[in-house]
Amino acid sequence: MLWLRGFPDRALDCVRPLVGAAAPRDVVMHCIALCWSSSVFGWVGDWAAVETMTGRLATHANLHGLAPYEAVATGFRAQTMIARGELAGGVDLLRSALPRLHADRYELYASAFAADLSQGLAALGRLTDALQVLHETIARVEQGGGGFDMPELLRRRGDLEARTGDLGAAEASFAASLALAEQQSALSWRLRTEMSLAALRLRQGFKNPLDDLAATYARFSEGFETADLKAARLVLDEASA
Repeated sequence: MLWLRGFPDRALDCVRPLVGAAAPRDVVMHCIALCWSSSVFGWVGDWAAVETMTGRLATHANLHGLAPYEAVATGFRAQTMIARGELAGGVDLLRSALPRLHADRYELYASAFAADLSQGLAALGRLTDALQVLHETIARVEQGGGGFDMPELLRRRGDLEARTGDLGAAEASFAASLALAEQQSALSWRLRTEMSLAALRLRQGFKNPLDDLAATYARFSEGFETADLKAARLVLDEASA
């Protein structure tokens, strides 16, 4: 919640103690803690930490026969591979992990992993397949009553729609993402969508295309060394230069 609300440093302060901590007696709660710490490290772009926590999650889940968490660990491992450019291997792993999560009705991380699958497919040039994955995932999440990461799913759909040349659809996806992020008080999702929208506006030749991105960036008071904020700062600095 701290990361979502725009406090990346405080979010990291919550999960760093878990990095070297011994497993507690509550084996399921330990899996949950490892899962969310992996998410936070991934959101801030610390893929080495994600890899470390994922290895611990896989070992712990296997030791205690917690099969759904083994599938989650596979998803995080695939996510790390895609982030590092190991696209084909990451896509294949996600293709194996997602059906297991759906079969176990463990949907909490399935939408994020589906978004990563879409990202991997798009990077491999399979834009149609990537969009199909996102359409199906968004429909599934909407059917379930919505999810905290819906703004990110809508943003990623907008990115792909822009890449295929459907700029009107991309604008609609970004607008929906921004509205929902604001409704959720999810400043970090909003920043990502403002970066995507700024790229589209630059492409379209808008006047002052980075004003909204600059305003959103100014709402942050910490986390300036994390991946998203560094990327946003780079865009703003290049434009001013």
